Amino acid sequence: LKQIEDNQGKVFVSEGIEANYYDIINYGVFALIKIK
Repeated sequence: LKQIEDNQGKVFVSEGIEANYYDIINYGVFALIKIK
């Protein structure tokens, strides 16, 4: 889980709007995993 957060941070710094959408998708998947 820590690795995912670190990767999201790096992607967010590297890209802009696309990274935002990617983070939203990753956050959604992370939420689903937490629920399960």
